[in-house]
Amino acid sequence: MNLKKNETIKPIVFSGIALLLFTTCLTCTFLSIGYRIKNPSKTTGISEQSPNTDVSGADSSHLSNPTFPTLPEISPSDPPPVEELPFVLKESADGGQAYIDGLTFLGDSTTYGMIKAGVLKDKENTKQVWYGPNGTLSLPAATSHLLNDGSLESAMQLSDLAALKKPPVIVITLGVGVSYTLSEEQFKLAYNALIDVIEGASPETKIICNSIYPVCDTLADAYKNINNSDIVKANGWIKDVAGSRYNNNETVYYLDSYSVLVGNDGFLPSAYSNGDGLHLSAAAFHAVLENLRTHTIPN
Repeated sequence: MNLKKNETIKPIVFSGIALLLFTTCLTCTFLSIGYRIKNPSKTTGISEQSPNTDVSGADSSHLSNPTFPTLPEISPSDPPPVEELPFVLKESADGGQAYIDGLTFLGDSTTYGMIKAGVLKDKENTKQVWYGPNGTLSLPAATSHLLNDGSLESAMQLSDLAALKKPPVIVITLGVGVSYTLSEEQFKLAYNALIDVIEGASPETKIICNSIYPVCDTLADAYKNINNSDIVKANGWIKDVAGSRYNNNETVYYLDSYSVLVGNDGFLPSAYSNGDGLHLSAAAFHAVLENLRTHTIPN
């Protein structure tokens, strides 16, 4: 009988103890929350300070409200900046026929063809073209070959011809025949020697280093070794020479005529050839002259 009574009392006691513990924990929790609300700085362990002041006392408003430099907006369609090269002749006002009439042309057979095409003043009787024997002229030998402009009783060397005529502007178009045989060093050496002779004989003459013209995809057998890949490479060398001379305070310029004549397929169009794939037609020469008169030497 006593055993049953004890078994009945134990659950009641345990339940009372559990209730007392739960009540005590709940009370402590409410007291702790209330204390933290009243004393927030003490519960975090950080001393009270201005919200815009860091622990060292320095103003930290720039940390809570950071600012960044404003960058310019760039449209994806904007073209990249173009490098300005002062010695490269750029599009200009049309110089007119008077500008073309004041030019002298020195070149190989691709220049000599201007006479037969009759595209210059006085047509086939023009005196604006300086040419070598039989209308041919190579870059390395240009300084030693005997030249004529159609007015001389006997041909003479470039130095003598330049000293005699003293042309205001001379357009050089040379290199196609050696673009695949000379190294870069040899090519530039020969081109610089040519300019040296002209400047030495006629210091006031301005020089346009004209690019070599492109060729057709089909060439006559005599020109099979010539290709546009070598021509483009050689045009880069000509541009380098012009730039180095210009940077030396010389009146030497570069003109890109290659881009005016080359077709979308990377070759000279057949309409721009006289039929052999290398030499130009009258239509091509007119395009070259148009490029010259709209890319004049700056005053």
